[in-house]
This record gives sequence, structure tokens and C-alpha cells, in this order.
Amino acid sequence: MPEQNGHHIIEMLRSKWQRNYLAGALILGLAASALLSTLLYIFANIGWWSLIPITVISSVLIYWLRPFKKVSAESIASFLNRSYPQLEESSQLLLTPSDSLSFLQQLQKQKVEKAIHNIAAPKDMLAPLKRSALLFASALAVCAIALTAQAHFSKRVSHEAVNTSLPEKVKEIIPAGIKSFSVTINPPSYTRVPKRTQEQFSLKAEEGSRINWQIQTTGNVDSVNLRFNNKETIPLKRSPGSNEWQVEKTVKEPGFYQVELAGNQSALYTLEVIHDQPTSIRIISPQQYTTIEPGRKPVSNLRVQLTDDYGISQAQIIATKASGKGESVSFKEQQLSFPVQFNGQKNIEASRLVDLASMGLQGGDELYFYIKATDNHGQESRSDMYFISLPDTAELLSMSGMESGVDQFPEYFRSQRQIIIDTEKLLKEQSSIGKDTFNARSNQLGVEQKLLRLRYGKFLGEENESGGGHSPDDGHD
Repeated sequence: MPEQNGHHIIEMLRSKWQRNYLAGALILGLAASALLSTLLYIFANIGWWSLIPITVISSVLIYWLRPFKKVSAESIASFLNRSYPQLEESSQLLLTPSDSLSFLQQLQKQKVEKAIHNIAAPKDMLAPLKRSALLFASALAVCAIALTAQAHFSKRVSHEAVNTSLPEKVKEIIPAGIKSFSVTINPPSYTRVPKRTQEQFSLKAEEGSRINWQIQTTGNVDSVNLRFNNKETIPLKRSPGSNEWQVEKTVKEPGFYQVELAGNQSALYTLEVIHDQPTSIRIISPQQYTTIEPGRKPVSNLRVQLTDDYGISQAQIIATKASGKGESVSFKEQQLSFPVQFNGQKNIEASRLVDLASMGLQGGDELYFYIKATDNHGQESRSDMYFISLPDTAELLSMSGMESGVDQFPEYFRSQRQIIIDTEKLLKEQSSIGKDTFNARSNQLGVEQKLLRLRYGKFLGEENESGGGHSPDDGHD
């Protein structure tokens, strides 16, 4: 029926237009997700798997924000009236049942029914797809430029890192009889420094690097050796049927070496070793001596800056709670972690809110802590000792609290006496307990002795002994 045909054409155009809007929304979602995923990959090192959820979320948001759902048959009819003069601005008649039209309107509707079959598909119907495709292409171009720049920057940084490990190019005296040579430096994996090859005998290599020398002689020689520090001589192995010689050595100490060719020694070549440095620990807060004033919440915000030449694998807070006085003084050690992931970063700031109440500290107790960090090579470093004290409010309000500077002496000697008693007991039991048990108890007594001096030393005129890089159990093996 003509009535159904005309109305059907308008509905078909509306459906196509709406599908184009939907496809455009999906393309825009892809464009937005490509940009965001690229940023996350470059700046947050998040893999490309994030592209899928970001695309879904972006497409849903664009689907709801864009006005394509408002496309109606009436709006399509209005568009046709504006775009096709042959429809004589009567397309809306195709949407109205004939029995509700006047005689003249019915005649006009029949005329429009014939005309609408001859019109071409509207070009504007593809506009949503064209705009989205253009934005998608622009987004891909931006992503390509960003990834290219990031790859170039990473390559330059890696190249600079390699250059810092290479010795400065110096003019060397090459022994007669050597046609060509190369030295390959393969640093340990924990350094994450790439392998490099140089045509220079003077070396600058990371500690533990495997060095491979390859030498080609001009003629047939009996032997080629490397002599290190006038002590160690390593012969090179000759490849069968050629004048090529090679050897590999792991370097740990600096010095110099020479090439011996058929008994003739070369000039001295430097061998510089880059040692792995321990992690640098800088505690930003709190202060080294902190007192939580009465009435304040017993918490302390611990912030620390960690720096390492090759990367940090772990960091912990080693805290010791000191409770009681005199012979009843006791120490309890706890290990606290930072709420961050250590993935070999060279520089990271970590923080943790230390809740003294949850750790069991009460008035009159003290907390001693230090930071222990481990680098990618397993090398440990420790910070200075830090102190947080909770004053006993009852003691502060009493006369004994006012005279605490004097009263610390008997408390110290009573605590010291208990350690002496425990030490004498341990010595008596030495023959009846195992070596591991004896060493463990000895270490514990050493820790308590040092913590005791840290607690009362300020009243006895002693200096702080918590120097950087030392542990509480130094000297108590």
C-alpha cells in the first residue's frame, strides 16, 4: 500500500540515521579509549589490556550524552522537506493516516508518495560517521606521535645510561699484531643496564659484569693472554682454524690489565668498576625525637624518600616498643610495611600513618624505629634510629614527674641490673642449650642493652649512637 510505503521509507531513514549515530558513538569511544590508554601506558606503565574496559565505558558515556536518541520520524520528515523541494514540504503527510486528512491533503499525500521513491539517499545521514572517523584518525595520529616520542625518549635515556658507563674515548696504543678487537660488557641483570660493545681496551663496567674480549691477530701467534694487576694471567682461547681469540671474565674489583701477545706486553689499560651503592634513606617526617603531647591523638605520619642507583625491591619499618621501668622494662619488635608496591623504582616516596595505640603503646611507653631498605641486588641499608614517646600524664602531674630527670638514674640501673642477671643466666646455660639458641638470646640481650642506653642515655650525658647505616644489633653476632 502507498501509505505503508511512504511511511516505511521515513522509518527506514530514521533507523539508518540512528544506527549511524550509534556507530559514531562507538568510534568516538575507541578514539577516547585509545588516547587514554596511550597516556596510561606512557605515564603509568599500564598495559594495553586497559583498552577494552576503557572502550566500553567511553562508548556507554558517549551513547548517553549524544542526542541521537532524539531522532524521530517527524524530524526526518522535516529534514526531507528542507532538503528536497520536490516533496513540496509535505513529507509529514506520509506519517498521518489518510482517513484523518482532507481531500486536498490526500491528493498531496499521493503526490509525495510517488516523489519520495525517486529521491537519493541523504548525504547528511553519513555525517555522524564522517565526524567520528575524522576524530578517530586524529586520535590515532596523536597516539602514534606520543608513542614514537616516548620510544625515542626511552632510547635516548637508555643510550645516555650506557654512555655514563662507558669510559671516555681516549687514544690507546694498540699492540702490534692485533688486526681488530672488541670488548663486550654484559652487566648483571639486577642493574637493568643493557649489554654494550666497544672497541677500546680501557673499561668502565658495573660490578659483577661479564666481560668478553675478542681479538683477531694479523698473523699466526702462539698465545694471547690478559694480565690483571701484575698478578693474574688469563689465556685467551683460539678458535680452530682462525686467528680469532676470546675469553670471558667476571669483574668485581677495579685495577688495570695488559694484553700479552706472543710474550710482548701492551701498555696498561684501566679497569674501572662501578660498585652498587646502598639505598639512600631520607626520613621526611617525623622529627628524630618526637613527643606526642597529652590530649593529642597518638598517631604519627611517617614519610620517607628512598633513592637507589639501580632500583628498590623492598622497604620496611622496624619498630621496637619499650614499656615499663626498672627491672620490668620490656622491648617488643614489630615490622611494619608501607602501603606501596616496590617494583624496582630508583626513586620513590613512601608514607604510612603509624597508630601508636593500635601497636599497644600507653602513657610512659616509647617507640624506636628505623627504616630498612633492600635494593635489587639484595643489598640492605638502614636509617638512623628515630624516637616517639608518649608521656605518662599521671607522672607529669605528680612531684615525681617534676623530678624525672633525677629519678631516671635508679630506673636505668634497675633495668641494667636485669640485663646483667639475664646475661649471667645465659652464660650458665650455655653448655646445655644449642648454639643457635645461645646466639639468638645473645643478640636479643644486645638489642635490649642498646635500646636501654638509647632510652636513658640523654639523662646520663651520652651521645646518640644511632648513626646512619647501622642496625640496633650491631656488634652482637
